[in-house]
Amino acid sequence: MGQLTMLVAGHTLSSAVSGVALVVGSDWWADQLGGVTASAVAVLGTSPIGYAVGLTWLSRRRLSLRTGQTLALLDAIWVVGSAGLLAVVGTNFSDAGLAAVVGAAGVVAALGWSQWRASSRPSQLVPTPPQTSGQV
Repeated sequence: MGQLTMLVAGHTLSSAVSGVALVVGSDWWADQLGGVTASAVAVLGTSPIGYAVGLTWLSRRRLSLRTGQTLALLDAIWVVGSAGLLAVVGTNFSDAGLAAVVGAAGVVAALGWSQWRASSRPSQLVPTPPQTSGQV
């Protein structure tokens, strides 16, 4: 298993766990995130769950350089969005809410950077099985 494949598997797990935590604990998280509605938090929680499903689907295929770089770009967008969220409404968050947003953005940034680095080194990808021509 190549490094990029292992990183995507870890990203799948962290996305699924964070999404389930948001859905299951939506009432508590709503309080931590400045009093937004619990239903809004639950809907937000479905995003990382959906992302985990997509990553699972991708991981069953050969991961290309472009796939790894695209995933890293999506991670960068998440981190920028998190910074924007903190800048706009972060003062309404509890300490736990701030820690969760900053922590999640940190994990996503680390995964994105690692995925970018792994996808820039072709030797880290899962090799394609050799083609056989049927001739001996």
